[in-house]
Amino acid sequence: MPSLDCMGCCPGCKPRWKILVDSVYPTNPQDGIVKANMPKLTYYALSQPQKLDRIGEYLSKRLTRDLNRNRMMLARVAMESMDTLLVACHSQSLNLFVESFLKMVQKLLECSDPDMQCLATASFVKFSNVEEDTPSYHRRYDFFVSQFSAMCHSNHPTAKQRIRMAGVQGIQGVIRKTVCDELQPDIWEQHHMDKIVPSLLYNMHSIDDSPSEDAAESADTAAEKVFRDLVCRAAYNNLKSVLLPVLSHMDSHLLWTKTNFPSACFKIIMYSVQAQYGYMVVQMLMSHLDSLQSSPAELKASITDVLSEAVIISAGGSIGPSVLDLFNSLLKHLRGSVEYTSNSQTEKINNTRFQDSIINTIGEFANHLPDFQKIEILTFVISKMPSTSQQQTSEKTSNSQIQMMLLKTILKVATTYRTVLMANAFPSSFKNPLLQMSVMNKPETRLVSHQILHTLIDRHDNVPKFSKIWVPEDIAQLDLVVEKPSRQDVHFMAHGGQHILWHALECLRLANNDLANLEAVYCTMCLLLVELLTDETCVDFASFILNLQDTAVTDEKLKSQACYQIHALAVAFANIYCELMGLEELQQHVNQVLQYRRTASPQLLPERAIYQTETAGSLSDIEKACLLDKNVFNTALSTHGHDISNLGMPMTKPGSSHSASTKKLFVYKSSLNIDTMDIGNSIDQDTTSVGNLEIDSLESSPLMRRSSVFMPSANQLSVSQLKAVLESVDDPVSQEALRKQAHKEFETAPLTTIMDRAHSLNELHDRLFEILGDGSDGQIGSNQAVALESIKYPAMFVY
Repeated sequence: MPSLDCMGCCPGCKPRWKILVDSVYPTNPQDGIVKANMPKLTYYALSQPQKLDRIGEYLSKRLTRDLNRNRMMLARVAMESMDTLLVACHSQSLNLFVESFLKMVQKLLECSDPDMQCLATASFVKFSNVEEDTPSYHRRYDFFVSQFSAMCHSNHPTAKQRIRMAGVQGIQGVIRKTVCDELQPDIWEQHHMDKIVPSLLYNMHSIDDSPSEDAAESADTAAEKVFRDLVCRAAYNNLKSVLLPVLSHMDSHLLWTKTNFPSACFKIIMYSVQAQYGYMVVQMLMSHLDSLQSSPAELKASITDVLSEAVIISAGGSIGPSVLDLFNSLLKHLRGSVEYTSNSQTEKINNTRFQDSIINTIGEFANHLPDFQKIEILTFVISKMPSTSQQQTSEKTSNSQIQMMLLKTILKVATTYRTVLMANAFPSSFKNPLLQMSVMNKPETRLVSHQILHTLIDRHDNVPKFSKIWVPEDIAQLDLVVEKPSRQDVHFMAHGGQHILWHALECLRLANNDLANLEAVYCTMCLLLVELLTDETCVDFASFILNLQDTAVTDEKLKSQACYQIHALAVAFANIYCELMGLEELQQHVNQVLQYRRTASPQLLPERAIYQTETAGSLSDIEKACLLDKNVFNTALSTHGHDISNLGMPMTKPGSSHSASTKKLFVYKSSLNIDTMDIGNSIDQDTTSVGNLEIDSLESSPLMRRSSVFMPSANQLSVSQLKAVLESVDDPVSQEALRKQAHKEFETAPLTTIMDRAHSLNELHDRLFEILGDGSDGQIGSNQAVALESIKYPAMFVY
């Protein structure tokens, strides 16, 4: 009898599954797998799934033995058999079979033969497409991540492209198999991403000029597809682990400055990442830029360019919550670049490029923000403006350069803003520092400041029409777009507009103005005129014209050339003013002045005073007929019903105690407190704020209806009558009724109407002071002179 040891060699004693496995192996290894027997093995595995793990283990042993004996063709048969069974079977016992399968793939990948590595990769890719019915709690892919990443960097002398392609496909398989499996979250761990991401990037920028002829696509194209898929699958908490290796790869391979690959790479990232996570890419780039403070300017400029392009691609709502932090970081880099000094011409050029790149990036940031945030950004940037007062010369020079860079930044942001209301575009926290910059010593600083004003004031694209200073025969030649300003804009003119005009006048008085400065100031004046000219503001603009002329006539510090230039600007501005107002008598006067200047004093015309350096004559030669006549302005405006009481009054610095724009309304109060309303401070606010005033008593309304009820005529006023008025407010019923009526009128009446009604009581006010000063009733007056400000009057009669 045969021994038991020999029973395993007898075909009749072998298990059925082992006989079927052996039957797929050919007699001649070159013939490949026996395809006629493979369906039998598959059917058996499907009908007997409990045998599947044994079949896998047996094939794994045969593969290991064949590889050790260098029987590559038989090893291929084993791998093909495993692939067929893996695709066909989906039983619950597939886990143990998969373990044997992965061992076989690992054995093939460890071979030095490129064919076996490619075969293993193809098998793994098929496996990654199989959806398993049962989860695996212990399976790990660390080896495959490392091996496929190493294959992506292959430099094999004959099969480099094939191996790299196989490595990329293997990484794709790992990503596909693990990303969707909640039990395999470790693929997003940093040590895995540090291998996967650089391998893909390496193939993306290492393009092989001679790919294999049988390759359907090159490794760089395949790597790009896999990289897009990886970024697309990354969730919020995983995106950082993907981006860090990208930044490290750019640094280690010196790709920021050598090629355009960083720009292309981050475009792929921005287009692939989920829209709500786009801001994280921007923040990561910004953090990386912050970490390179001491790096060369060329490197930082390249990173900033990539950052700018990332912002352009980013959706409007995905900049992120920390907008001001990002702007603050960019402004710090801008300041650092200005303070950096180098003797190298190349480094200076790179530093300038870095500064321009930062400004463009800030502009792109702002372009994706809503308008109200743009104004906040403008205010934030201008708050970083350094001061040049009480500093040494070197510090002043550095700060002056920083000022210029910040102004250019503001200009870039301002171009993205669309002005609707002037008061919204010019909050005091932004307007006041900007106008302060418009009267700085450096002409370049003043020029950029006015360019910012042009961008924010102009709402109808009229800037190109005022680029040159000239007197058109017909205003239609300018083809201006004019629209009636809103009530809020008219209120802005009462204070904010006067503020701008005063600084424009101060700018013209500076000695170092060049042609660009004069044209910029003229453009600012004309834009403000076109945007805000109405019947309510025409006197303010006429007064500004007369102040321009008075400055040229009376300011002894001005050189003759500067005086001629201001005269020319005044008449050119007056010509546009008259044309827009449509006052014939005033237009005739301006035309007469222009005609006389053409014949007698051509040096006072724009074409000579501004665009020609040589002028003839002196200031004493200017005849009266060459000047604009204030009396003509008075007559023309008063004829059309305008209040000319303030016409031609000298303009004072806004905010000073003598500012003509600060007016007071006196308000009747039953208490002894003095209550005044500062119109200069509230005029910039929306008129609806008037309706929010809390009227505490009957006497808080300055309306004329109120005065007609309680006040006798000014000619019959006496102290006893005034006492009767005070006593007449004790009736609570009438007090409440009139309080409600006054509150309603404050809510609905325009502020200018309230002011007009208050000013109509000036006659009463004058009569009151006359009585109090003369002591007509013998009760208040005194033989001894008393200063008016020392007298304590009842609050009801204080103006």
